[in-house]
Amino acid sequence: MTKKKVFLTILVVILAASMIAATATNVYPLKFGENADFHNGRAGIAFINSKMAGNVHVARKDTSKVKGENPPQFTQLLLDVRLTDSKGQRVNTVVGPVNVYFKLRGPELRMYNDGQLGIFYYSDYQNKWVACPSVLLNKQSSPRLSCRIRVFGLYGLGTANGVVVKNPPSGG
Repeated sequence: MTKKKVFLTILVVILAASMIAATATNVYPLKFGENADFHNGRAGIAFINSKMAGNVHVARKDTSKVKGENPPQFTQLLLDVRLTDSKGQRVNTVVGPVNVYFKLRGPELRMYNDGQLGIFYYSDYQNKWVACPSVLLNKQSSPRLSCRIRVFGLYGLGTANGVVVKNPPSGG
């Protein structure tokens, strides 16, 4: 085999492994009353004094085949968060304080400060992406944008096709 073929083979293996890692689902056990933070890459879900128990499924999804009409322009992989109960049944509605979050880097932080970046969730019922009111946490050390969720599902960090995202005042 020539050096070029070896290099191309290694490159293909690395790309394939990164695609598999990007779409891998992490599964975490959740106990009632627990404070828990589960992540996959730069995004995750946080439960405060959990009012639910089961298995939390956290996956990152590619943005190339986004559902819905006029989807936002996403800056990161999508975050797919699901909960299954002790019998393996899917739970759709969130009970108690649960937040999804995306860790921000410099360009994303500037977009947020300019009112051009927010968290969106995909509404199966409406067949569209809906803004989720977002708050900036840990502004100085490790900024992350967070929103309280009502349903488990698909979330993304992005801008709504140039439309300015209205963000409430950021918290500590």
